[in-house]
Amino acid sequence: MSRSAPYMAKARATSVYKNPHLQQPTTPEEAQKTLTDTSTYYEMLLLGVIDGFTSNFNEQCRGGLAETVRNGFSVINNIEIYDPRKIAKFNIANVGLTEATNIVYAYCDVSHLVTQFSGLANYEDYDQYIVLASRVAGAFVNTVGELTTCVDDGQRKGNGYDVGLCSSTLASVLLDTSL
Repeated sequence: MSRSAPYMAKARATSVYKNPHLQQPTTPEEAQKTLTDTSTYYEMLLLGVIDGFTSNFNEQCRGGLAETVRNGFSVINNIEIYDPRKIAKFNIANVGLTEATNIVYAYCDVSHLVTQFSGLANYEDYDQYIVLASRVAGAFVNTVGELTTCVDDGQRKGNGYDVGLCSSTLASVLLDTSL
């Protein structure tokens, strides 16, 4: 189990998409009351993106990315190093961020993603666009409706994790790749 497992489990527990029995706010006003600040929304959004775009077998990469998010937000929250109370917290968060990015560098293989994007940029090979169009059409039949509804519900309810999870799962399906 990685250091980020409890952190990711806490984020997953906020997901209505994964846990449909959860009671979530139904109006935008109620959603605003549940958000403590916008950084929490974006932190959960990034964790949802990580969960949606990393494959299930690459736990080290997922853990490194989650630790990067956690320590990145800790660095931002403790950036006022002119305040002596925050110097130690900033240093700890900065070291954690460096360690987490080293894990990402070591375990996250983005070569397939780069190949996908470079292939899509090759406009002379028009056959690939037929494959992409058929993949998109197949995704529309299977998952696009469900995932776009999830993104809309997440935005309306202020649930950043669901927005990130569903949008990155959709992107992963359309690109036919994951980390």
